[in-house]
Amino acid sequence: MARIEAVNQILYVYRQGFGGNPSGQNEDIVAAILGGNEKRTALLPRDCPAIQDGKLVDEWGTPYWFHSVTAKVMEIRSAGPDRELFTNDDVFVQ
Repeated sequence: MARIEAVNQILYVYRQGFGGNPSGQNEDIVAAILGGNEKRTALLPRDCPAIQDGKLVDEWGTPYWFHSVTAKVMEIRSAGPDRELFTNDDVFVQ
């Protein structure tokens, strides 16, 4: 649960600096928070252990699912221990 909260905080900082959520799929969001944005500002180091194969992953190594609800609200979902999205053990924040 701590990791998903940390991702949520990083996206909060991103919104504060850029006025909205990064867009796209997991890998696009990672690129934006690693400095692939108009200000070239990196919010995480490239060797962050939560990034695997260019995607942010949960504690079980499964990529997070991101859904931009509004420009200022992002749903972040972890598939949980069963590693399947949209089942009862999912962990999510907005």
